[in-house]
Amino acid sequence: AGPSMHFEELKNIIGFYCKKNDVSIDEIIELGARPDIKNIFSTTRFLLNCAKKQNGVSAIHVEFEKMVHPDSVLFPITNGVYQKRWQAEEWGIGVDTMSDTQILQTKSQLRKRLVDFVNTSTGSKLSPDVCTVVWARRFASYKRPDLMFSDLVRLKRLFSGKNPIQLIISGKAHQSDVEAIKVVERIRA
Repeated sequence: AGPSMHFEELKNIIGFYCKKNDVSIDEIIELGARPDIKNIFSTTRFLLNCAKKQNGVSAIHVEFEKMVHPDSVLFPITNGVYQKRWQAEEWGIGVDTMSDTQILQTKSQLRKRLVDFVNTSTGSKLSPDVCTVVWARRFASYKRPDLMFSDLVRLKRLFSGKNPIQLIISGKAHQSDVEAIKVVERIRA
């Protein structure tokens, strides 16, 4: 739903800029005013009202946002992946040209680099020789970050089986996403 704030807080933040540039703060407030909560400015609503086209990053994102902003005309698009930025250089031109041995060596090298980074950053004691499941993305309630914790008995069974598994979770909840913050707290507990 995006960050929200009281009108007075918004005026304190941008009032000087508006006055200096002869911009009506009341017009800005009108563009971002939440119809469902009195005196609350929504940056999402403001942007939806100012944008020529409005899109979400997925169908489920649009569905979630339309619950909060039902009058918006958001449409879903799928985020693209730019291979050179997304894929480690160690993969070279692609796995299609690599032997099974090269693929295993590359995966092991990259897992070791990741595990070393996490251990150094957090003080954890993960092993580079263990199957590693990674969940790394922004914590938002609509992305269902707590889904893998919905059956703790099964999760414990999977992670304590004869083939060891370790989990790396990385992400940050937006300060106004109360539900996502609660999810982070539940996962940490």
